[in-house]
Amino acid sequence: MKSKIPKITLELALAHCYDATEKKASESITQFAFKDKELTLKCKGAFTFFEETISNIELDEDCTFSLKTSLLLEFVKHITSDSIFVVFDNQKKTCLISGSDKKSKLALQSVDCVISDSSDDEYDISFNVTYLDFINKLTYASRFCALNFESYPLTAIHCHIKDTKPQIQSTNGMGFYQTSVDKELTEELEIYIPKKSPIVIKNIFGDGHFEKISVNKNNVMFKSDRCKLKIFLEKCEFGLFPEQIVSWLDEQSVATIDVSSYELSNTIKLFNSLFNECSVCLKVGDDKLEVFSEENGLAVKETVVVENCTGESNSFYNSKSIIDCIESIQSSWIKIEFIPRQNEYNLCKFIAGGNIILLCPTIS
Repeated sequence: MKSKIPKITLELALAHCYDATEKKASESITQFAFKDKELTLKCKGAFTFFEETISNIELDEDCTFSLKTSLLLEFVKHITSDSIFVVFDNQKKTCLISGSDKKSKLALQSVDCVISDSSDDEYDISFNVTYLDFINKLTYASRFCALNFESYPLTAIHCHIKDTKPQIQSTNGMGFYQTSVDKELTEELEIYIPKKSPIVIKNIFGDGHFEKISVNKNNVMFKSDRCKLKIFLEKCEFGLFPEQIVSWLDEQSVATIDVSSYELSNTIKLFNSLFNECSVCLKVGDDKLEVFSEENGLAVKETVVVENCTGESNSFYNSKSIIDCIESIQSSWIKIEFIPRQNEYNLCKFIAGGNIILLCPTIS
């Protein structure tokens, strides 16, 4: 089998395959299926199946084989010519790759691996979304997923169609994130997407788009004109997401402020750099917000200008967690409410647009 493929197109497709398997060099294998003047690349990751097609290539016969992704990708990146020649010997099971200028050549033994998609292709729901808005919200939600089951039992992003609005939620016990997708749907659905999914999606689709999202009980598929990415869902029972946390959103606050996200972020980043992920006190009262922290004989206090200040609150929060909250809320102004749980223990509630974040205080 002999084939000629545009270098840039092949390099990009191999990079996508590498990203879909989370860049695990020793485990990443790509299947090459040459048929009818097209090359289809397939690969599988820990929770993904990816497929990309390159059309209108030069090809003398159909052929299928598998190769180590990392080796081939590094070599294709090295080649400076516009085209890549691929020659496969079906008897010796070897593949020879070279540039059109013949300066560089690489011989690889094929891997005894057949990659196929055995997952369900019947989908309950298919819809379109604003690509960047959707990916950004998934990315921010992943920050509030638990790192492992030992720290908190929910390590995935919870997606739920409720009252015709798709909602995205996540929690790690100390923080809670909730937002909605600007799309009206009549179906009922509840799924848990692996927290690493946004990184894989962004690496493959970049700043582009996918034509549609399709969902069933086993996987969610993102499809463009050339690519198909399936992400297999985490197995969780329906209604597992803690309703107790959600119920806190409607509880009465003891203090409320409107604050510039830029001003508050600068202050918290200063404290974070001085004390390295310290606990900072957010003290509300007398129409102002005071930020305070001390450690090893060093104390810092700064007053942040606020608007619409009511009530009083005085609780400590992790500085890095506050920065994550501010960045995830995506607004120039943030409304912050302090919800009492017990004496000197107030939940910090960040609100902007359709985004809501709850942050638990630290206990010294």
